[in-house]
Amino acid sequence: MKRTRDQRDELDNTDDISLLYGLPIHVTHKIVQYLRVPGDYHTMSVTSKYFCRLLALDHFRQTVDVFETHFCNVRYNDFFRLEDVPTSERIIELCQLSIDRNGLGLGAVPRGSRTPALRTAAVMQNVRALVCIRRNRRTFEHCLIAVSQDGSLLIHVPITFRTFALCLIAVANYGLALEHVPHHLRQRILCRVAILQDPRALDHVPELFQERLWIELSSQQLI
Repeated sequence: MKRTRDQRDELDNTDDISLLYGLPIHVTHKIVQYLRVPGDYHTMSVTSKYFCRLLALDHFRQTVDVFETHFCNVRYNDFFRLEDVPTSERIIELCQLSIDRNGLGLGAVPRGSRTPALRTAAVMQNVRALVCIRRNRRTFEHCLIAVSQDGSLLIHVPITFRTFALCLIAVANYGLALEHVPHHLRQRILCRVAILQDPRALDHVPELFQERLWIELSSQQLI
């Protein structure tokens, strides 16, 4: 479509031309072709008026292609690792899909994208993801989920969350977790549960009732 003289003057007065400095000639030519600018107006100033929009569109298309590949991999590739994706391309949606498959992928999620919901989802998918959460970000819920399935993770539970109930749950499925139970919580019942789960936990029972517990449980042939 032929432009009027006023339209041409407006295009020539654009101050975006500096943005094209340094671009190869063939790139500029492709931009002109794409925009279907009439031959009479194939000037740097005419091209520069539209090049930002064109580059944004091209970037969008490339980005779509890249993320389609990532999303296919995370869904269908059993060997997919979020660590293999460039950091700049680890968008929140991709991270969520990755966490749904393997909670340990939380360690590769950019810190700015580690939302409370994403951290909880990671621990629920794989309790060892608790280790990937910074200590000041670990909640009681995270810790409870983790030790309910793997008592050995009690060592990664902040001291303030090591309540009697949580420690009891931990030693019930991993007796040696008694080593990481605060001393003032190592009561008779908790120690008894730990020893029943693993007799080696006796080494971490307070001397006050260590011998008595051993005799009691031995006589009942429980250990």
